[in-house]
Amino acid sequence: MRLKKFFLGLLAILVVQAISCRQAKVKAPSSLPTVASGMARTLWWVYPDGREEAIQAPPSVYYFPKISPDGKKIVVTTAAGRDRDLWILDLVQGTSSRFTSYVGDENQPIWSPDGQRIAFSSTASLETNFTGGIAGIVWKDANGTGEAKFLGSSRGKWLFPLSWNRDGKAILTMESAPDFQNFDIGMISLEGNRPYTLLFKGKLHEIQPQFSPDGRWVAYCADESGTGVKNIYVHPFPDVDKGGPWQISTDGGDSPRWSPDGKKLYYLIGANVAEAVMAVEVETEPAFSHGVPKVILRGRYLGSLPNNGIPYDIHPDGQRFLMIKQGT
Repeated sequence: MRLKKFFLGLLAILVVQAISCRQAKVKAPSSLPTVASGMARTLWWVYPDGREEAIQAPPSVYYFPKISPDGKKIVVTTAAGRDRDLWILDLVQGTSSRFTSYVGDENQPIWSPDGQRIAFSSTASLETNFTGGIAGIVWKDANGTGEAKFLGSSRGKWLFPLSWNRDGKAILTMESAPDFQNFDIGMISLEGNRPYTLLFKGKLHEIQPQFSPDGRWVAYCADESGTGVKNIYVHPFPDVDKGGPWQISTDGGDSPRWSPDGKKLYYLIGANVAEAVMAVEVETEPAFSHGVPKVILRGRYLGSLPNNGIPYDIHPDGQRFLMIKQGT
């Protein structure tokens, strides 16, 4: 009898362990999606002197990397199947966690200035469908809790967040027609009823707007000359019609980023492959002025075209760039 009880007890333990293992397998967090090596992209710290340091994250199809204000995390879009999702890479812990898992695509994530929220474009927003937009902008607590909340959309358009003003009161946006043949720059105010307005509207493909750290200027990329060559420009903000634009690049360029101290503007040379990072010294007080573009970094990194957005970022310490390489 005792032997029978022993085996029954042992069987019960094994059953419980099997159930626990099965539950753990179901509840285990998904890992970053991986793809064939030729399609995979990797993340790198790149220093102005050319040094490279691999970021400890598995190869995947990365888009739109954005470093948190404290420099400890990266939010990035990944894609391996039909849908695009957002993931957060913890640079301190060396871990990754899924931030969104909606049916549809999430793109162009940006951090709030205090690092407490992440805004992004989503095709899954019900409110977007209610207002006739293709993809609208939502935000969600950066710790992953709670549901995403609707911020804005544009009827019949794709709408993407590109830059969050340091005072937290406005988000610069980029909108596009369904066929991606024309782009305009707008703004969502985060005060009151969160109105959405267009700032630059034309036939020149105004894209990639970025607030200066002091919030008084907007850098962006556009074909202002109508020749098909895109350059970097700066306008005052919020009165975009009062002064400017100042042309920053001299022979094409895209993907503007301000240095954390606002004393430089960076941009990329190259379309599908970014072969150089350019830097231009700027003054924003009392008026805007700028110097001559200089090459500060050469390499072969992911470029902004055809649909990679701004494919790099600058660490808050101002000493290194977050770049993406195609292939492993």
